[in-house]
Amino acid sequence: MNKEVFVKRIKKYESILNNHIENKTTWVEENWFQIENLYEDDSIITIRFVFDEIRVEIGIVQECYSDKYEGMEFENGFSKFLKLLSCKIKRQEHIKGKYPFKVNYYFENNGVFELFGTAMTHISFKFWKKTLIKTNIQKPIVESDLIIKELNEIK
Repeated sequence: MNKEVFVKRIKKYESILNNHIENKTTWVEENWFQIENLYEDDSIITIRFVFDEIRVEIGIVQECYSDKYEGMEFENGFSKFLKLLSCKIKRQEHIKGKYPFKVNYYFENNGVFELFGTAMTHISFKFWKKTLIKTNIQKPIVESDLIIKELNEIK
């Protein structure tokens, strides 16, 4: 896969999504597509093509897909992106004092939340303070099975 093929496929996704979702879709760069959050506590979902890899992201956590690695092929990246659009996303912020020092991102798979990834800060935090956990569950961006089926048929 190359950048042109990637962009062409994502543009097809974009045309369908813009007709069926409330969220705003934007291109950050020519190979970086994102679906913005509807509410302040929701997370941005992104797919981009960088260094011969597809990177799928929730917030700042990402998974990389390339045909160079077994089990992490390009098609799996597109599948994960569509999965993230059609399921609930849970974000747990671990906070000490006023600052989050760790954020876990989960996606719902068959009724169970699976860990997508963890982001941690490298700034000092008040380790002696009690840890508070703030949880936000984001609704699916695409709730219709017909739209997901239509998106899955795009190659």
